[in-house]
Amino acid sequence: MGAEILFRPAVDPEGLYESFKYVPTVRALENQAYFISLNTVGKDERINAYGHTVVADPEGKIIYEAGGRETNHCITLDADMVTKIRVYGTFFTEQLVRQIKLFNIPMPFADRWEEAPVFATLPAADRNLEARFAHLGEIGLNSELGSPIV
Repeated sequence: MGAEILFRPAVDPEGLYESFKYVPTVRALENQAYFISLNTVGKDERINAYGHTVVADPEGKIIYEAGGRETNHCITLDADMVTKIRVYGTFFTEQLVRQIKLFNIPMPFADRWEEAPVFATLPAADRNLEARFAHLGEIGLNSELGSPIV
């Protein structure tokens, strides 16, 4: 839809760091946009969030990564870079966004995602930690409300 900056706000527990550390670069590359993965940091009675907020530029380079402590940081993003990369390609080569139009990729469930077959058998998303614990308790994981997510 033309967004130049994409945000992923999260409260990811420590166990997800190794898997999720690649998400910002991949999402930035495939959308040819800035991608900011904002993650909470710190521990409370239920979770230990690892922090490491990441900013990736439209070519997938990490231009900032916070650590595991609370911080404030100001970064200037170049919106013209997004336009340049979408016009001339990532590293003047890959034209991902322009190729969507070229290949006329079918998007059968655009604006009707709830009709996509993948959702036919999936339960609704957990809206809070209590719902998450209850759902995981169905299979014997974190069945005690208030137990930490590991």
